[in-house]
Amino acid sequence: MYENSLKEIESRAALPAPASDAQIRHLKNAALKLDAEIPQAFQDFLQNHHNGFNWNGLFVYAADGETPRPYDFVFENEGLRHDDDRFNDLLVFADDDMSYYVYSISANEFQVLDKVPLDVMDSFSTFDELFNEAFQSRL
Repeated sequence: MYENSLKEIESRAALPAPASDAQIRHLKNAALKLDAEIPQAFQDFLQNHHNGFNWNGLFVYAADGETPRPYDFVFENEGLRHDDDRFNDLLVFADDDMSYYVYSISANEFQVLDKVPLDVMDSFSTFDELFNEAFQSRL
């Protein structure tokens, strides 16, 4: 679903390479700190498309922070959880100046949250729909 939007972004910018098998293993192991399982669709995005990127104010988190990437998924999620207990129920995949793009564990859905009050602005049943929304918001 997000592929057409991603192709448009790729036509406008050089984006990082996909994540390696080692980087995905690192992500899975590091995610144990979050006591959560990383959705397969996010792993697939990182491994089949790009290992995180920053484009037009959208920051898609990377599998690791060892290479020059915008944000490390686990590091960012740990920081958000440390600062605000409401993030303990969320996995944040990306953010921009106004929104977080997340998976709500308790609601079992993907959501766009307003950054300041953390109100749900939109919800989706799939990761693909969530990332399509994130990409479309920046085109």
